[in-house]
Amino acid sequence: EINLLELDARPEAPKDTLNQQRKPFPKLALLAGVLLIVGGLGATAALSYQQTASGTSPLNTLFAGPLSHFSEAPDRNLAGELDDRINILLLGIGGAGHDGAQLTDTIMVASVKPSTKQVGFVSLPRDLLVPLEGYGWRKINNANAFAEMAESGTGPQVTSAVVSKILNIPIHYTVRVDFSGFEKIVDILGGIDVNVEKSFTDYSYPTDDYKYQTISFKEGPQTMDGKRALMFARSRHSGYNNEGSDFARSKRQQKILVGVRNKIMTVDTLLNPGKITDIISTLNDNITTTIRPWELIKLAVLAKSVSEKDFSHIVFDDSPDGLLVSSMVEGAYGLQPKDGTFEQMQLRAQTIFDVASVQSEQIPVTVAVKNGTKIPGLASQTSALLEQYGFSLIDVGNAAIQTREETVIYNMTAAKKNIRKELLEELLKTSVSEPTPDILNENIKKADVLIIIG
Repeated sequence: EINLLELDARPEAPKDTLNQQRKPFPKLALLAGVLLIVGGLGATAALSYQQTASGTSPLNTLFAGPLSHFSEAPDRNLAGELDDRINILLLGIGGAGHDGAQLTDTIMVASVKPSTKQVGFVSLPRDLLVPLEGYGWRKINNANAFAEMAESGTGPQVTSAVVSKILNIPIHYTVRVDFSGFEKIVDILGGIDVNVEKSFTDYSYPTDDYKYQTISFKEGPQTMDGKRALMFARSRHSGYNNEGSDFARSKRQQKILVGVRNKIMTVDTLLNPGKITDIISTLNDNITTTIRPWELIKLAVLAKSVSEKDFSHIVFDDSPDGLLVSSMVEGAYGLQPKDGTFEQMQLRAQTIFDVASVQSEQIPVTVAVKNGTKIPGLASQTSALLEQYGFSLIDVGNAAIQTREETVIYNMTAAKKNIRKELLEELLKTSVSEPTPDILNENIKKADVLIIIG
């Protein structure tokens, strides 16, 4: 008898040192864990026709049976599970045979909120300038490459520490995959379904022999094989429909990831031991991860219960409403935070699930913002921030008294409507108060919330 939960039964590290102590897990041990899943799938597959004919979903049976049994470990939690947020850093590199093989083409944090079964994706542009130890301010896509040059196999760990510091969130797991592995996995799955939002053509897509080719995508839902999916995820030179940027590419990469997840979770994949074995073989050659076997199973069970409607997406960019600005540093193009710090980016990443909750509200929270100082533009800046989080601004201007030292938030709803109190307090770093008589006499439009900036 083999107890899957006893594989690599190391004690969980303290939260503050977890990222530093966790090393890439040995591939053979990871394969052993997944192969045991395949063994369980074989028995389930034998019953699949009978269950389908009787109206019982084999996929539900699988997760309610073999996999749910493996994942039940009351004394063993996924890293971050007790804090109700599991952060997984996803890195894409070119790999052998590609120019800049160790540069990260994709840098994305996938966050899972177990209590609500939500998933959030946060994409960082590869041109974001960050401090790298020993190198000064460099593009973030260099972190993995520099680490690999210094010591082979340390790239994911170093990049994880950089991303954790920039976003001020713990990174519990890392997964790094190269182009070849990604392409093979999509082909093994039989392609993935993706809805292309906007048509575009790229006349400068790189070929394997360091030349260029023209690729095009038409608007609408379609099935992509591995090569096509990789092109869709990597293209960044289109002059059509604003698809020629790293930011547009980051959005497409998130779509591709959702497509892969959806295809993996289908009955056709989960009940096909041969297909899963092919995926495992590919992963062994093209992936580096810190996810251990029992954690992989528990994550798979959790992923099954997540609906695509519960996905949230953040792509940091230099648009007029974005948080970044382009700049030239030592003759090279880069991106920096508009406010000179990473605080706004951290806030967006930390509150991604709050954003989703606000945006899902059928009745938006209406807000009036008044500048209680003589510093111009504070009300407008605050309004722009709140709009990004789904609040409805109905009155923006100057307060009657402009000598306030501190910002105040007033709950103006008599019926005590849900005004997303915690999110407002986090965004503005102050507490929500009840309005005083003089505040009620302020000449403002009727709003759920009144904010006076100090």
